[in-house]
Amino acid sequence: MVLDSSASNGSRKHREKLAVVLS
Repeated sequence: MVLDSSASNGSRKHREKLAVVLS
């Protein structure tokens, strides 16, 4: 459960980072 949450947060953060780079 903790790992799943961590993975989800990491993926979301990575996606936001990509969005910033693309902008």
